[in-house]
Amino acid sequence: MKIDTSGLESTAPLGGARHFLFDGLQMTPSFDLPSFDHPNSSNFDGFQKKAVEMVKPAKGTTTLAFIFKHGVIVAADSRASMGGYISSQSVKKIIEINPHMLGTMAGGAADCQFWHRNLGIKCRLHELANKRRISVTGASKLLANILYSYRGMGLSVGTMIAGWDETGPGLYYVDSEGGRLKGMRFSVGSGSPYAYGVLDNEYRYDMTVEQAAELARRSIYGATFRDAASGGVASVYHVGPDGWKKLSGDDVGELHYKYYPVVPTVEQEMVEAGAA
Repeated sequence: MKIDTSGLESTAPLGGARHFLFDGLQMTPSFDLPSFDHPNSSNFDGFQKKAVEMVKPAKGTTTLAFIFKHGVIVAADSRASMGGYISSQSVKKIIEINPHMLGTMAGGAADCQFWHRNLGIKCRLHELANKRRISVTGASKLLANILYSYRGMGLSVGTMIAGWDETGPGLYYVDSEGGRLKGMRFSVGSGSPYAYGVLDNEYRYDMTVEQAAELARRSIYGATFRDAASGGVASVYHVGPDGWKKLSGDDVGELHYKYYPVVPTVEQEMVEAGAA
């Protein structure tokens, strides 16, 4: 395809006079463009769809939260991925909304961070206007309504709102389509099936804070071990009647040597059996 610019004004010297700088050049400038389908053609629709798929972000994370006897435990990894690449190992995926409420981050990092901070502002304004903290139910509904109004606009948010209010501990799952679920335990992200495998198997309501934190750490580790998009640091928070508190932040590489099962080989079993 060639574009003809003969209708444009000449940039040659005034009067059209020849000049040594223009010797050997065409007086009617033109340049080639790569061929492509016309926007009205059917082939162009396929190209457009393929382009959208190419720039669609691939995301991965592992977050979890559960209610137990002494409050709510919230845990998450810290890895951010860009498709097949690890972009960061130190992302803060547990966001403090107020001193008694936490939010988790799964999906698009910018979307989650912005709307959690926006929610924190609205919760503070509610507290100033009503002279009391907003409930976990109210905060989660507020966020769900905001996200519902932006549905179909490309937001990517899968979050949990966990906290303690006048009624006790509360836990809700909210997504970018405006969905909202109340529950006792949730896990969100690409590593959530692996985290659920540990969490559902060993969860008990009457655990101590130490036992609950240990379960959360092992659940996050199990997800980071099997899911390539999860990793970094396993952070664990506890939300109680006095507010939230960070209990630990452990590198999953170090947790591997603590939790990974050591399976004895056949030779070792035979030696142990003979010694017995």
